[in-house]
Amino acid sequence: MNQKSFDEFGLFEIGRVYFPEKEKHEELRLAGVYFDDSLKPEDNFYKAKGKLKSFLEKTLKTEVSFRASDKLDNGFYHPVRTAEIFLGEKKVGNLGEINPTVADKEKIKKPFVVFEIDFDKLFEIKKEKAIFQEISKFPLVERDLAMFVSPKTEVAEVEDVIKKASGEELKEIKLFDIFEDKENNKKSFAFHFKFGKDDATLTGDQVDKKMDKIITALEGAEFEVRK
Repeated sequence: MNQKSFDEFGLFEIGRVYFPEKEKHEELRLAGVYFDDSLKPEDNFYKAKGKLKSFLEKTLKTEVSFRASDKLDNGFYHPVRTAEIFLGEKKVGNLGEINPTVADKEKIKKPFVVFEIDFDKLFEIKKEKAIFQEISKFPLVERDLAMFVSPKTEVAEVEDVIKKASGEELKEIKLFDIFEDKENNKKSFAFHFKFGKDDATLTGDQVDKKMDKIITALEGAEFEVRK
């Protein structure tokens, strides 16, 4: 991959991986890489995590979480910016920035984030739970919202506040922008929302009330909503 040609780049692939030491020799894996050259390494990691979370939850219709783990301290991943990927209480994969030592050895000049997901485990979870749902016949209403947060705030923290305030009518939440305000020691997250109901069309006024609840909740959590 020629990183010089791209300011932002994402790529994924699905394929079978051979493990001769395991009883089940072949496993179907989903793997990918992501980087955004305009971001600091830690923000690059959080943006990749947000994008992956949004994609998996939209596709699988189930909650996705990330948990820190010292099990990933294997020399390949960054010693801090790593996480295990969970669907419910089941681990399905790993996410992490490539270790700077590995990057230097392979002459990779821009830090990027990699992930790997066990696709066979996703199929197992699908059998246990009806993951995919019928697409609503009613149109979705879209809104955008941005806020300032402290430099150490993670995307997942903000998303949790938004989801608790919005309820089931929030069908999709997607992080689409991060930028750092170094002068004021804070950064900005910008989210795109899609609201809808399965049995009726939401009006603009109804969505505005939902947005008011979200804003109130964010401000209650001491996030500065940009108006």
